[in-house]
Amino acid sequence: MINELKKNCAIALVALSLGIIAGYFVSESLSKPNTAIATNTAPATTAPAAPKLSRAELEQRYIKAVVKQGFRVDETNLNALTDKQLNDEVARLEAISNPKVTNSN
Repeated sequence: MINELKKNCAIALVALSLGIIAGYFVSESLSKPNTAIATNTAPATTAPAAPKLSRAELEQRYIKAVVKQGFRVDETNLNALTDKQLNDEVARLEAISNPKVTNSN
């Protein structure tokens, strides 16, 4: 009977150690990025870029957005903005007045 108990304990310990080893490898394989799945050769489809607006068009949209907010336009501040800053400001003001607009140039 003692031999049977020793045998069962040995089997349980071997099974436990195999389970721990298997669990470790499963955990490691899940924590690493799977590059086999990520090797998609099809090019990613992106939306076509919106055409760049000229400085005059950006200024018109900026003035319209500022007036719509109930403020007056300061020409000095408008002239001090770079094209990128002006574009960002137009996008921000238009997003405030129309939350559905999320695409900026």
